[in-house]
Amino acid sequence: MPARAALRWQEARGWLVLTGDVSGSETVRARALTVAAGDGPVAVLACGGDNEAAGHTLEDFEDLGDRPVYLVDALTEDDDSLRASLSNAGIVVVACATDPTLAHDALSGATSEGICSAWESGALVLLEGPAAMCGGAWVLTTDRKYREGLSWLPGTLVLPGIKDAAANEVAREWLGREQRGVALGIGLSAALALGPAGELEIWGRQEVSIALGADWHTV
Repeated sequence: MPARAALRWQEARGWLVLTGDVSGSETVRARALTVAAGDGPVAVLACGGDNEAAGHTLEDFEDLGDRPVYLVDALTEDDDSLRASLSNAGIVVVACATDPTLAHDALSGATSEGICSAWESGALVLLEGPAAMCGGAWVLTTDRKYREGLSWLPGTLVLPGIKDAAANEVAREWLGREQRGVALGIGLSAALALGPAGELEIWGRQEVSIALGADWHTV
């Protein structure tokens, strides 16, 4: 499992990129097209109730590059179609502009399996805005409850749109009970890119921060 300092992420041949926002990420999207290995198509995952964001994302990728771009609807396509559509992509984009629980529900079962298959084969996976929270260990719902995330970054709470994790109330509360936890803040128009050989890069604005639980201070 690749690791840099307190951050660990799932081993795969491709990149994992987490952004703080959907609307301000054109620079990040252009960088993703440059970094992604191979010339596979771009699969844009539509999360239920938020298909407008997915449509704008699809249009942006069509304008930015010359790869084929197609939409994948997590709620209407059958499991076999989801696995095939996602596992064959060179870039998988999950753009959710409103509620991380929508992305959480979409990123389950066959959808997650297809994305992981693509990522393990070398695809770049781009989780934008609230969807970025799903890459961590926990997803915070709108009523301040926690649901298990994908744990592609084990032990980490990802906070998209937050540039200073240490000053964030949610991060402080969570780290108070997760002594070995890591809170990762990603500001608007910023992205954290994690590579297969342990690369850790900040794309866009330099607004990525980490806050650590109490146990880290004794290591």
